[in-house]
Amino acid sequence: MTRAAWLLDDKLLPPHPVALDFDDNRLNIFQNAFPIMSEFGFTGTVFTVTDLADGQPLPRMDQFPAMRWDQLLKLQDAGWCIAPHTRTHRFLTEISLTEVRQEMDHSYQRVRQMTGEDTPYFAYPAGLWNEDLETIAKQIFRTTRHWFLAENPPVTHDTSPYRLPSINITMDMTMPAFETLMQV
Repeated sequence: MTRAAWLLDDKLLPPHPVALDFDDNRLNIFQNAFPIMSEFGFTGTVFTVTDLADGQPLPRMDQFPAMRWDQLLKLQDAGWCIAPHTRTHRFLTEISLTEVRQEMDHSYQRVRQMTGEDTPYFAYPAGLWNEDLETIAKQIFRTTRHWFLAENPPVTHDTSPYRLPSINITMDMTMPAFETLMQV
């Protein structure tokens, strides 16, 4: 079953499902989250900035080391989804629509080239989007994910696949706060 089959193809989900995804292909995902999640039989999605995976330095992205394709492919082999998150992590609301299309399409094609899989699921950098960006995304992807800093409604079959909400979990979130989120 594809990651979005329950929403797009009306497939059934187990009770109390949680989808875990990670932005920016940070190396700490591979070093920390991957072993713990594997121990409990969980997988996730890594929204990948393809220039980072290719080893190219990017402005504003050097605070944490990035995973390269070899680590991403190990995650994929373990059942994780590797999905596009733009080529350079530019804030799409700040660039031309031509550049937006290039950022989205390049990352989609590069992920497909490197993984051998079609993963038409996209996450907006910093959760920034508008209707013009959504129009472009609908031409390339089957779903797009936003994130929010506040509580948001659960995803249902009535949720637009191009406006999938999520809760942004940051490194500053306490374990009790995270456990509270998981009780919903």
